[in-house]
Amino acid sequence: MTMRPLEFNGKKQSIVKWARELNVKPRLLRVRLWRGWPIDRALTDGISVPKSKRIRPRKFNDQQERQIVDSYLAGNGSIILGRRHNVSGNTIRQILNRHNVQKRSPTESARRYTFNEATFDAVTDSSAYWLGFIAADGCVYCPQRKTGRQSPRLQIALSVKDEDHLKRFLAFAVATHPIAHYQIKTHSYVSIQIPSEHWARRLAEFGITPRKSLTFCPSNELAQSRHFWRGMIDGDGYIFVDKHNRLSCGLVGTLQCLEEYGRFLKTRLQIDDIPDRHGSIWCMRQNGRNAALVLNLLYNNAETALRRKLMKVKQVLRKFTGD
Repeated sequence: MTMRPLEFNGKKQSIVKWARELNVKPRLLRVRLWRGWPIDRALTDGISVPKSKRIRPRKFNDQQERQIVDSYLAGNGSIILGRRHNVSGNTIRQILNRHNVQKRSPTESARRYTFNEATFDAVTDSSAYWLGFIAADGCVYCPQRKTGRQSPRLQIALSVKDEDHLKRFLAFAVATHPIAHYQIKTHSYVSIQIPSEHWARRLAEFGITPRKSLTFCPSNELAQSRHFWRGMIDGDGYIFVDKHNRLSCGLVGTLQCLEEYGRFLKTRLQIDDIPDRHGSIWCMRQNGRNAALVLNLLYNNAETALRRKLMKVKQVLRKFTGD
């Protein structure tokens, strides 16, 4: 007599395979089923198997498990999720393994604050802007631990007058990290630090690596985005009206970065500029009408921008173009 495969607890296989997994003889299972036992009872009643092979009913359905995975990817730890769902952290980790989710390192798991791990997984207008701002004013570094292990983290430090911009980044990343205040001589600063191996790997794909100030070159995807270059200008750019009422704007960076910026401007505005070297740094500058065209391209209808620079751009464009 040929019997159909048995499906139990989301798993479907033959009686022989079930018997091998449960460490019993196939005949026992066949007799139970012939006597009319339900499948779940036939596979569990009175069968003592090793703990590692024991069959347990699933505590969550597929939709609930997907929600747990999403919560983990959003920054919640397995222990926190276990308490929230009244199960152990090990149960949460088993769910993550079933869905092939890469688990965080012990250092990341021990963090007290949460954020969205997937913030930079997709390039959107907002993420492109923040990638540009991080490339200009942020840094990725690995502090040395006593154990010798290094935990990569993102740090952004700004003048205290731009603290509101730092809060906007925390809101974008759904991060609960505190803003630190400190002072160097007469200058006050604010900063945040967010440890994340996933972020560090993702930022490296865009060219944002430790000690990037001499090597940074944006990826092809970012180099075509006006939102990315607006972030760069907000971080390492300037907007200036001299005493003769002449408008200028420019960007400071590595030679490779500015060459990409020049190609972007040539494609979008037919402005053909080349980087200039000033000591150990490179700069690309536009004056007069070209400066107004660049600022209008980067800041027109901008949803995310450094507030003080956005206000200055609106002011100079009204003055020089009447817009």
